Amino acid sequence: MKRMERIGYEKIQRFIMQSIGVDGKTELKIMDLGVDSLSYVQLIVLLENEYNIEFELEDLAINNTVTINDLVEKVLNIINK
Repeated sequence: MKRMERIGYEKIQRFIMQSIGVDGKTELKIMDLGVDSLSYVQLIVLLENEYNIEFELEDLAINNTVTINDLVEKVLNIINK
């Protein structure tokens, strides 16, 4: 990963962790960190507003496989479209 991409990755990662109130648990499933479906949608809205992006409808469904790192990758993919 290029240096600028890494900086962007880490910035988004920090934003998400601060938004849900966790620290350093980026590989855990978001639901295991206490994020329910309403909190997840609120997080998506925060990300959309912060990064001026729009998630696809299928990205709004929380499931047990989503980690903070997965969400960072989704944000970066949307930004880089």
